[in-house]
Amino acid sequence: MKKKQQTNEISLNGSFDGDLLLFSDGSEVHDTNQNIMPNGIFSGSKLEPLAFPIPGRDSLYYLLRSDQQRTYYSIIDMILNNVMRDIIPNEK
Repeated sequence: MKKKQQTNEISLNGSFDGDLLLFSDGSEVHDTNQNIMPNGIFSGSKLEPLAFPIPGRDSLYYLLRSDQQRTYYSIIDMILNNVMRDIIPNEK
């Protein structure tokens, strides 16, 4: 995972092949083709994002977004939306 400190954006790359899995600026989450995921728009201001795999769940990742007062989480399923990835609607 690479993190750009100056712009509060993250990108998540595949661990073996280096392919882009997703990227986020904290207010939107984009898929491999740089499209906003169907459930990938968050209301409010841009928050500092962090993404990491859920242990024991190969296709699921946490996306954390935080400000100085709160931390929010979403779960991204890497096989939803015809393998283009999406945020699980009830986990946003």
